[in-house]
Amino acid sequence: MTNEFLYNWQNELSDGTSERISSSIQSLVKSGYSLERAKDLIISSGESLEEVNEVFSSWEESLKTAQVVSEGGFPMSYDDVKDDVEKLVRDMSSDDFVDLIACSGRKTMVRVSHRKEDDLRALVRIVKARLNDEFVMEELHGILRPHVEAAIHDSRGLSKDSDISITEGEGDSFIADDDGRSYILHLSSRTCTCPRFVFGGFAHLGIPCEHIIVARRSLTPEIDHEEGVDYKLVHAQFQGSERFAWCGRHEKEVKISTACISGECPYLVEDCGSCVHCGFLG
Repeated sequence: MTNEFLYNWQNELSDGTSERISSSIQSLVKSGYSLERAKDLIISSGESLEEVNEVFSSWEESLKTAQVVSEGGFPMSYDDVKDDVEKLVRDMSSDDFVDLIACSGRKTMVRVSHRKEDDLRALVRIVKARLNDEFVMEELHGILRPHVEAAIHDSRGLSKDSDISITEGEGDSFIADDDGRSYILHLSSRTCTCPRFVFGGFAHLGIPCEHIIVARRSLTPEIDHEEGVDYKLVHAQFQGSERFAWCGRHEKEVKISTACISGECPYLVEDCGSCVHCGFLG
């Protein structure tokens, strides 16, 4: 990803500006900063806004391509399924949509009370009547986002914490044995018969359950590190004896000893001293 397009920038900004900016990007991203935050920091350091934007536009295009390849199609955040949500709203009746994703009588992805369910049905009806109104669509996204992202993160967490064994089934199927219960899954279609997957509406949004993640990992164990399914590596910045790092969850720099360790962050996978393995991939 890096060598080819960084070389191409060299021809556009021949005074070494592109190399300096790209080097700064790589350093900040490796330290755990988001691309947007890295951009702000580089601009604040005095680099030309026009030149920074030129370099970042190439980075963003390359990262989009790399992300599709590296994540293997698994949604990593709500933004990855946002278009699918809007398509479901357009294609389904308002009642069918709510029954799929937020019915209070079943273990759906969005857990709501009966009153909240009625409110959601009313909102979905308004959205369907005003499909070009971005304001009401964003209101729906705002309600669904935390629930969907929790489901995505829960799948990754359960895939690590649960004692799940995978064996081959008939044809292209696999059997997941999870605490005495067995479920049939197909990696080709990324489907599973477990309650979370079936009743959560996961198939409609392409969200894997923990059994799909474990099965895929058992066949291709390198995805733990190469596809980012489990965690990301966040490098620590030392200030004296204290360590600091950029936290995507809180969107600010945090003290590792306070935010991650004593704060018992649920996304802390491992503290390696010079870096932490962080399970928050949003």
